[in-house]
Amino acid sequence: MGRFRQGSRSQAGANNHPQTARTYLLRSYLYCHLCDRRMWGGTKRAVTYYHCKKHEKNHGHLPWYDQHPPHVIVREDLVLPPVSRFFRERIFGSTRKILLQDTVAEGRVDPNLEARRAAVHAELVDSPAPTEQPDERAGAVRAQRRPRLR
Repeated sequence: MGRFRQGSRSQAGANNHPQTARTYLLRSYLYCHLCDRRMWGGTKRAVTYYHCKKHEKNHGHLPWYDQHPPHVIVREDLVLPPVSRFFRERIFGSTRKILLQDTVAEGRVDPNLEARRAAVHAELVDSPAPTEQPDERAGAVRAQRRPRLR
């Protein structure tokens, strides 16, 4: 994972670099449907776009490479209205419980769910409480560290 995310931040929000000019609202949330990679933001003529670009050197061996266009571009102002509507109606709407029940397929329910839930609960109830305080463990770890050479 490290080689794919090198030099990339995973969180949304402003970069702490002093020359950061703007943030992208959908940063770290928008993924390319063709390759499942995170799209990156850019602004041109005061319009925000999200991009996905394939590179033969990095992606030529992957199965999706031949079907992926050289550059996928999506305008933020075209994505925001349906995303906002989805959250307003499905996540925060008054009928969210009914809609959620309708999206769960009957065949997808794990038949062993209750048994696994009971086993985890029993393990948590039966497990002994820790005998030492976290501070004591941290002190023991610090004592085992080698002194730094200067």
